[in-house]
Amino acid sequence: MGGALGYQFRADTLIVKFFAGAEAEDQRISPRDPDNAVQGSAVGLKLVVDSWLDVSPLWLLSADAAYGTAFQQYWSLARRAAFWTASFARARRRSAGNEEYDAGRGGGFVRADLRAVELTLSGGFTGNYLEDEPSGYVSLAFRD
Repeated sequence: MGGALGYQFRADTLIVKFFAGAEAEDQRISPRDPDNAVQGSAVGLKLVVDSWLDVSPLWLLSADAAYGTAFQQYWSLARRAAFWTASFARARRRSAGNEEYDAGRGGGFVRADLRAVELTLSGGFTGNYLEDEPSGYVSLAFRD
């Protein structure tokens, strides 16, 4: 978010950051879909908040969210994490959407930092709130 203004608040183990800035979106759909309101160009305001709370040396809570007025876009992510040695496990909940859809994902993941590679295994449920049946997802990622 270029050109954003921000403010950070810190109280002991709680950190909260607020940002505001301009956003520009260009959504091109070919062929043009007359039933989709999210297409073309739009300019608006974007607001973002990031927060982090160290509950203990082994536990943390975090919540992040953003909202943009260009196409009424939003996303949010809440996490709870437990740490041990070079690994940690998390439970998380994510939402995203705009004028055309509302989607979410809930699940967890385990990440291990193994000297030469970082390994992440995640899984849970995902789906569009407007549809009846969510589906499962599983992901395995490697990063060196």
